Amino acid sequence: MRNCISVTTLAILGLGCAAKTAPVETPAPEPAPEAAPEEAAPAEAPAPTSTSFAAADIPWQVDAEAPDKPQMALLSGNPQEGAFTFMMKFPAGWAAPLHSHTHDFAGAVVSGTLRHGRSAEDFETMTAGDTLNQPGNEAHYTDCSADAECIIVGHMAGPMDNTPVETPVEGDLSMVITAADGADFQPINPERPDGPKMFVLGGDHTTGAFQALVKLPAGSASPSHTHTHSYSGALLSGSIIHGDSEAQGVGSAWSSIGGEAHTTGCAEGEEACIFFASMEGAFDMKPVQAPTEEAAEEAAEEAAE
Repeated sequence: MRNCISVTTLAILGLGCAAKTAPVETPAPEPAPEAAPEEAAPAEAPAPTSTSFAAADIPWQVDAEAPDKPQMALLSGNPQEGAFTFMMKFPAGWAAPLHSHTHDFAGAVVSGTLRHGRSAEDFETMTAGDTLNQPGNEAHYTDCSADAECIIVGHMAGPMDNTPVETPVEGDLSMVITAADGADFQPINPERPDGPKMFVLGGDHTTGAFQALVKLPAGSASPSHTHTHSYSGALLSGSIIHGDSEAQGVGSAWSSIGGEAHTTGCAEGEEACIFFASMEGAFDMKPVQAPTEEAAEEAAEEAAE
């Protein structure tokens, strides 16, 4: 039997065994499938940090198209999504017609003269240090005197809304206004009756989130400590020293992140420091122990290595 020559030899000689062997076409390799583009990992939200603002540096949100409208400074939370703590500045002579909010509000007047009540003819006058508890869905009227702008600080238990109302509330209003000199401050530590005190406005500070006024004696200072939960504050009287900041006056504000060590004190003088505080959980206060000399030396040695 005759054997066929290799394909390479046949190509050179121009001969072949056509009757027995057909040329084989090698199929072109299929292109490799394109790799699916990698999806970019979602950007992580920056971790919250503690902040401190002097009264002159409060980050007011100004509407460029309506600079004469009330301005808000957010201290914590998101007013479009849920509960939030904030400061609000009303122009002198500003007035809000009868309206309501869906969620409860607890707050205090920082400065100015605010009028709040059933209507423009039936109201109570509020000045610096006075507090307000306004239940959700209760119609009310609010304005600021023409003498000076008004600043308040407060916490709303849910997203911000504003519903116009035509008819005043019938009967007594559920809102509670407490004068600055009528607040029933209670010692935070019963064993220290002359130490820091608290007047709870909303919530229960022993079980969950709450709002309160805190009163520190003039010249007092807390040792370094932490709280489990974050809180925001704004000063109503006195001169406060919070964290590493210098002494700040009325209208200053800050936020303290849960678990972050800090100190809080009230400057020397005759006036106690009173500030509004809104904490995101039950109140606690854990002292931060200063490292011993031996521990400090060990830490220095580890850092050197």
